Amino acid sequence: MYYNKENLAEDLSVFKKTLMDTKQVRNKKPMMTQAVKRDLVKDVNEVALYLYEYYLTIAMSPIHDLLDDSKVAKVLGWTVRKTKENRLKLEKAQWIKFIKKTNNGITTLVFILGKDKVTEHNRLSKRNKG
Repeated sequence: MYYNKENLAEDLSVFKKTLMDTKQVRNKKPMMTQAVKRDLVKDVNEVALYLYEYYLTIAMSPIHDLLDDSKVAKVLGWTVRKTKENRLKLEKAQWIKFIKKTNNGITTLVFILGKDKVTEHNRLSKRNKG
């Protein structure tokens, strides 16, 4: 992502908030309040909430590929179809966003989890492209 000087202060505040959220995961504090869980269930469904909580649990681990529905399905004891279907529902409702980039043979995966985080990422991406 590219930043311009005019919006650097705002972009840095978003980055600092993301770092704080990362520390929260490491400190094992709950990531989701009951209100957030209710919002996700209202936007998608209860099954997607379970999948989303799994993503939150392992997103900080560099060895997991959350894009591999078959691996996630195996861990959860689900079918690949059920996993993919609910992942796509979460993406459509903008609760998750997975970005896969390859540059000079190196693949980078970025996992954005949280409706507010996905919305903020999309807003910043549009602003930086324009």
